Parts: sequence; C-alpha cells; structure tokens
Amino acid sequence: MKKKILNTIRLFLPLLIHLNSFSQVTVLDRETKQSISYVTLQPIGQVHKIISDVNGIFQYPETFNASDTLLFSCTGYKPATIPFQALQSISVIELEPVVQNLAEVHVAAQQRNDQTKKLGVTKTERVAQLYSYTGKNGEEKAVWIPNPYSSSGFLKKVHIYLTDSGFPDAAIRIHIYACNPLEKKPGQELTQSNRIVSGTSGNEWVSVDVSQDHIQVGENGCFISIEWFDSPKAKNYSDTFVLKGANNQDVIKIQSGNGAVLGSVAEPYRLSKNKLWYRNKSNEWVCWSLTDESRFNIKDTINNNYIRVINENNLYYHIPGIYADVSFNKKKLSPAFEAPKKRPLNKIERVKEDAFNYPQATVQELFHSLIKGFEQNNIVYVLKFLCVYKEHESEAIAEEVYKHLETDGMLMTETEKRQVIEHLTEIIRSIDVSELVKVGAHQFELRSDNWRYNLVVENGKWKINPYSYRIIE
Repeated sequence: MKKKILNTIRLFLPLLIHLNSFSQVTVLDRETKQSISYVTLQPIGQVHKIISDVNGIFQYPETFNASDTLLFSCTGYKPATIPFQALQSISVIELEPVVQNLAEVHVAAQQRNDQTKKLGVTKTERVAQLYSYTGKNGEEKAVWIPNPYSSSGFLKKVHIYLTDSGFPDAAIRIHIYACNPLEKKPGQELTQSNRIVSGTSGNEWVSVDVSQDHIQVGENGCFISIEWFDSPKAKNYSDTFVLKGANNQDVIKIQSGNGAVLGSVAEPYRLSKNKLWYRNKSNEWVCWSLTDESRFNIKDTINNNYIRVINENNLYYHIPGIYADVSFNKKKLSPAFEAPKKRPLNKIERVKEDAFNYPQATVQELFHSLIKGFEQNNIVYVLKFLCVYKEHESEAIAEEVYKHLETDGMLMTETEKRQVIEHLTEIIRSIDVSELVKVGAHQFELRSDNWRYNLVVENGKWKINPYSYRIIE
C-alpha cells in the first residue's frame, strides 16, 4: 500500500514542479520593462480567469489544465497567447503596448472656443443606504453617461467618488466605451491606456486624466466602467453604520466587500433605465435586472436589500458616483433645428411630455416610441415630442391636423395607422444593418434599405423630421 502511494506521488511530482514554476510568472511592459498591474489570465474557451497582483505576478492557477492555451490581456496592451506547458520554462512574459491612433486629434488651436461640461453623477448621498456600490475581484460594471448637449465632445477627465467603506485605497481600473447611437449599450472600448487609480482614506473624489487618449464622446454619450480588484488587506469584514432615523442609536452591519466602494445616488427608474451594465463570465455585456443579478451572481451593493428602493409611487436604481469632464465646441452647442411649435397643436389636445413611456435617448428607442404612439392613438404626442420641424413645417403640420379633424373627425384611419406601424416595425427589424450618417452638427441621415430619414438629436433626445423621408430608386 505504501509503495502504491509512493508511486502516485512520483507520478504527480513533475506536474507539481511545473505548476510551482508557473506561480512565479511576472508580466512586464515590453518597452519599459516595468511590471504591469492587474493583468487578466484566462484559458481560451473557458470562463474562469485569474488576476495578477499589483506587481504583475500570478498566483497558482488550480483549475487550469496542461492542455490549456492561456490568454494574457490588459487594457492598453496587445493580448498574448501562450500554451500552458510552455510556462514551465518561462518566468517573465512581456506584453506589447498598443500604439495610439491619433487620426482624430482635438486641435489645440480650437480649444480656445471650447467649453467644459460635467456629465454624469456629480453628487452622492452620505446616508448608508445610498452609499454602496462595489464589485468582486476582476468584475467590471459600466454606467451610461448621457450627453444632453446634442454635440460630440472630447473626454478630458473621469471622476469617481470613493467612500470610506471597504478599502478606499484598493485599486480600480477605468474603462471607456462608445455608445452606439442606434442603441444604448457598451460598444467599442475607447481606452488606450492602462488607467489604474485608488483613493486614500475615502469619502473623496478620485480623478483620472484621460485627455491623452483623445476619446470622443458622441451624441449618445459614452459608458464608463469600473474594474474592481481586491485589496491585499481584505478579509471579508462588516462595517458598522449608524443610521439617521427615529432612533439615533440604530446600528446596522453591512458587508463591505474586499475592494473599493463607490458612493451612489438613487435615481428614478424612468431616468436610469438601461444605465447599468455588467460584463458576465462569458465577456458579454448584460443590462442589470433582478433576474440577471441572480443568474450571474452579481453583487451590486454592499447590501442587496438596498439595491432598489420601492415606494408607492416609484422605483429607484442606485447609480454610482461617476462623472466626466467633456470639452465641447461652443459653436456646436446650439441646435440647428427649432423645437416644433406646440401652441397650434395645443389647441387640438394638450399633452405633456412623458419620457418614461416614450423614451428617445437612442434611435432605436425613438422608433419604438413612434410605434407605441400610433398604437395608443397618441398621435398629437408623436407630432409634438417625437418629431422636429423646420420653421414653416410646424405650421403646415397643424393645418393638416385641423383638416383631417374637420373632414374625417379623426387624425388617421385605422388602416393608415396600421400601415405606418408596419413600416416603422420594418425599420426596427433592419436597424442592425442600417447606417447612420452625420450630415450636420445635429443632423443625421438613417439609411435603411432604400429609405432615407432625417433625424435630429436635440438636448440628448432623438427626433425625426416627418417631411424629409425619401425613397432611393
């Protein structure tokens, strides 16, 4: 029996030596020869991954197999693939920095006409319940930063509010992603540098200068994400908060996690819908929901009971304290199209704007809202808030509305509405292969099959000019 055990140990001895040698692998920058902090190591085709420490050193990967091919990746560097068996003779791995594309550089001479605006959450709550946004080691979460100015700008700085909960001095990595104008979700990563920051004692804004990356923030805004890393001092403890309430001695213990905890603010669902996104283990972006929180084991706050605040009138999300300094050209901040004249249409029917039921923050949302407006026979709302006109066109549309009411007693027949809805539905179906071309400071042309539509983004809201569509033969 002892001989059998001894033979088994001898059988696994080469593997143990092999794995031990791998545990000392360090990742360096090929040009500077400096270590790269928090590099991701993942077997190709698998969801499991590990993160290096601040010195670029990887710990022993218990779940990897000798047949695996490993992918080393880090923002700002070209990824490298190495067979697991090859690591037995390697102690250092070098990653090549990505060469920045400066094809579209903001000309310094133009900055004299620029104006800096703050986009995002600039204030956070200090009450414990609203003071809680964190993540696991290597977990990445993105928040949508809307652009209400209807003009593209250049990102200068990113600001993150770190609380004194958890470990404010733990490292976090900043990512910037484009927001596709057709739909609201993280798109291409725009970050070209490995931006890792940390706080000191907490309850502070931490700023990151990203101006050298020359990142353009489009009309639909952008996504800023945080990638969390565990603090070396972390031991899964609970913080104690004194809640302000009827009883000043009320105490609640909340799990604080192993890394930085961001401040947050509760926003109504109608304002924050589709703002929060998570990268799951398959590297896919998922919009936050209670279902996906359970499915992907997403820890959203330091106390999940406070993840959403529900009362009799509304629903709230916790939005992390992140905002950006964006530089805009002053000449492009004013809309070229005037808002539709509401006074003539108000004589027919007075309706108030309802961005919750009829969102229009993206092109896709606009067309869904157009369909909904016609389905619910809310045509006056469509004409007032989802459409935009040139000066003479607003009067013409009012005259047409009056004429239909006088002759038919209705704005549109059921057949006409059905035809419009069918056409708009076809546009939605082909939206992924449609092309959105910028033709002016705020004007775009949506090219879908043989159809062309003029769209305008005004104060962060997309609108359509109903007089401008045309058919290309």
